[in-house]
Amino acid sequence: MKKYDVRFVFFTLLANALSLSRFAGIWIFFFSDIDIENKMWIYLVLSLTDAIDGTMARFARKNFQGGTKWGSIIEHTADKALHIPGVIFLYSVGALEWWIVWPIAVGEIYISLTVSRHIYIQFKQILMKQIVEKNKDKSEWQILLKVAGENYISESGKKKMVAYTLAGFFVFLNYLKSSLIFHGFYLTFFLAGLIFCWESRKDYVSRKDYV
Repeated sequence: MKKYDVRFVFFTLLANALSLSRFAGIWIFFFSDIDIENKMWIYLVLSLTDAIDGTMARFARKNFQGGTKWGSIIEHTADKALHIPGVIFLYSVGALEWWIVWPIAVGEIYISLTVSRHIYIQFKQILMKQIVEKNKDKSEWQILLKVAGENYISESGKKKMVAYTLAGFFVFLNYLKSSLIFHGFYLTFFLAGLIFCWESRKDYVSRKDYV
């Protein structure tokens, strides 16, 4: 049985717990009785967990020779579960215009489909290779988990989420006290997020390192 460093287990579990906390955003935004201002605060705090959990996971991986595929998958899915409902919520309360909501939602969905296609291709190729070589050291589930975990990592994707989080921060400030300065800042980070969204899409499309 494989033994893990207790520090690796601690940081990994804490990082995964922070990732899972972002799923609470859907309920908070649309089904809770919390007032709008506090919902915005919660959105900002949950957005910050995106940077914290990733940093903790990379720290555990670098220092304690470990890492979990589940963590990568949970983090990626949690980002979508927070930010897509989040921008829809901001639009519903009048904090965002429709022309900001649609590019984010469509971009996130498109990237998810692109990544899913890449995962499917790699999964089928690895599976066929095992069949041809008559080497079934890994089950189909293990192969899928490995491929999915490896493909849910993109440097551009991380930058994109940082840009969207900062944009959300200035949306909140603009909501509390309308200001051209705050408006300009959140538009700047929104555009930066779109650029990184396109770059992260290119990260996946340009990958030719299939098995």
